[in-house]
Amino acid sequence: MFPNFLCIGAPKAGTTWLFDNLRRHPDVWLPKYKSMQYFSGKAAAVRRKKFRRLLRREVLADMSWRQSLWDLRYFFHPRIDDRWYASLFEAGRGYRAVGEIAPSYSALDDQQVARVRELMPETRVIFFLRNPVERLWSHAMLTVVRNTGRQIERVPAAELRAFIASDSSTKRTDYLETYRRWSQAFGENRVFVGFFEEIAHAPGELLTRVCNFLEIDDDLRHFQQTKDRNIFKGLGCPLPGPLEVELYRQYLDQLEGLAQQFGGPANDWRQYAHSLLGKRDREAA
Repeated sequence: MFPNFLCIGAPKAGTTWLFDNLRRHPDVWLPKYKSMQYFSGKAAAVRRKKFRRLLRREVLADMSWRQSLWDLRYFFHPRIDDRWYASLFEAGRGYRAVGEIAPSYSALDDQQVARVRELMPETRVIFFLRNPVERLWSHAMLTVVRNTGRQIERVPAAELRAFIASDSSTKRTDYLETYRRWSQAFGENRVFVGFFEEIAHAPGELLTRVCNFLEIDDDLRHFQQTKDRNIFKGLGCPLPGPLEVELYRQYLDQLEGLAQQFGGPANDWRQYAHSLLGKRDREAA
């Protein structure tokens, strides 16, 4: 069986928080691993990476037999194809909501999304948004530090700009195009939009909306241990002033479009951009 919902991102917008919460819900089944990236075409590389991590943790002996069977299918099935992907969700049969949380799917192109639609026409789509400038910076901090082993303060500005300007980064930050692509494929009523800020200020209300969207029990007691988890701890080095101004100028049109399309926190992003850029323009005059 195929999943009946997907969370497509955005990366660094709270998808791990959602994964940790939904996996505790008795009506929800999720795979052991977040982001298997089947539809991104990266499933083979991703599962090799996850297997190496699993071996380092030395937890193979602690698995239940059901989990062991799932891991055997995930890691060692010789063919990575639609049947393999569907088989990973068989353990969810009987649950009301069976899903995959894969932020990389926000960067799928029209053809790839059409493929998802062909296989799973009734799927619901969850899309979490974060201020695009803040998302880019958070992603840059995580990736550059992880890949180079350097502190973010020691990374040259030119290197940061190159990462932020890469196709991979910009595709994952083009929320309007992502929303257009998925809502055209599945219908606006099947695409849920939430905001990173809601996790900080109204996590219970956000989870209630998600539960109602998935048509599962919305009793918040299911999430007592996880809904208030602090995902903002240690967010790292603040965005340097010159780069912040540069990025807000670059993304101003998108911020305008997001505010018009979604309102809510997107209005605050636009307002902050106008305030920041207006101040810098006055200083330069």
